[in-house]
Amino acid sequence: MAVNSLQGATDPISKGIVDAKGDLIVGTADNTIDSVSVGNNGEIVVADSNETAGIKWSSAEEVAGLESGDSFVGGSGIDRVVALTQAQYDALTPDATTLYVITD
Repeated sequence: MAVNSLQGATDPISKGIVDAKGDLIVGTADNTIDSVSVGNNGEIVVADSNETAGIKWSSAEEVAGLESGDSFVGGSGIDRVVALTQAQYDALTPDATTLYVITD
């Protein structure tokens, strides 16, 4: 489906390409579009050339290559990453050397 522009287009994007709340419209090739279903709560969109649409949903931990409690060395002053819910984060006193990833 060719898309020239959204306003006054001779070949506009059909609303039928969106099937559910949160669907993303992506270009899959020259003048070709498709939709990618919404991910799970807490997931983020990442580029992945192995995927048909060129993107996929992943957890922040997967993207960082870390698991909760993992340590890493760097110049940022952060020495560990912890994944937790917003309620868990709200109940603690943040530590300046911990990167908190909210998963809900």
